[in-house]
Amino acid sequence: MTEIDNAKETIIGKYIGEKNELRNKLIKEIEKETNRSLICYVANFGHPLGGIHSGDIMGFEDLIKTVKKPDKVDLLISSPGGELTTTEKMLFMCRERFKSFRVIIPNAAKSGATMIALGSDKIVMGYLSELGPIDPQIPRVLPNGKMMLVPANSLLNSLERIKEGIKNREPPEVFMPLLAGFNIEMIDICEKAIEESAEIAEKWLKTYMLKKNPKKAKDIANVLGDTNKYKSHGRLISGKEAEKLGLNVELLNKGSKLWNIIWEYYCRTELYLNETRAIKLYENNSMSLTQGAQEMK
Repeated sequence: MTEIDNAKETIIGKYIGEKNELRNKLIKEIEKETNRSLICYVANFGHPLGGIHSGDIMGFEDLIKTVKKPDKVDLLISSPGGELTTTEKMLFMCRERFKSFRVIIPNAAKSGATMIALGSDKIVMGYLSELGPIDPQIPRVLPNGKMMLVPANSLLNSLERIKEGIKNREPPEVFMPLLAGFNIEMIDICEKAIEESAEIAEKWLKTYMLKKNPKKAKDIANVLGDTNKYKSHGRLISGKEAEKLGLNVELLNKGSKLWNIIWEYYCRTELYLNETRAIKLYENNSMSLTQGAQEMK
């Protein structure tokens, strides 16, 4: 390695270190405002592996086990969602370790991330925050060999489109792209995942946030899983709408000090992920882990 290469590494290391220090300072400011411990899980929405998956467990465990005051803990989460089984495991990990558990959403917590929020005691949201429907996502291998997560309902809807086309005697070649990589067992997987998603949401709502109102818990789980109401997987559910549904939501005023610190921290994490081309960031006031700074294709 040349002296120039060494100098570049030193500059990059110093730059990243300064960025980490700024975010750490903001974490401590948030904790001071809430009088609660804070852990942060922020995903790169633009990365193909940005969804919740089994690879998160080690990093997430390293994050939560270092919390020194586990009685009152907030999880700041930004995630497009992902695998249902890993989602529930992460939620289980939090509920096993933390007595009082809230979820803070600076921007978007979709699908599985919404599911984690449903298992909290309270959801803290600002005017830019959004939840989403809980229709599950299914891992699917693309023709180019890459894996991506696809909403289960989208796969079933594609099948219905094929069946309708065959019924109307449309040319078979029209359906070939839709059938690529589609296995017959996928139908059963999708149907069971949709059913299981509503069951899991209801279970966690009944256990914590809505333990005094089990009927409301069931109703909310059914509504959030209703693709007739929420036709798009990415549909925005604002804090006010979440509150109207019956969820325990704390709405932060957009001019409040806490909201502005939360938003600044979130913006800095997004900048860091984009600059380093990383997949995930796990942080609290004593540690910072980055998952896979792989080059995006």
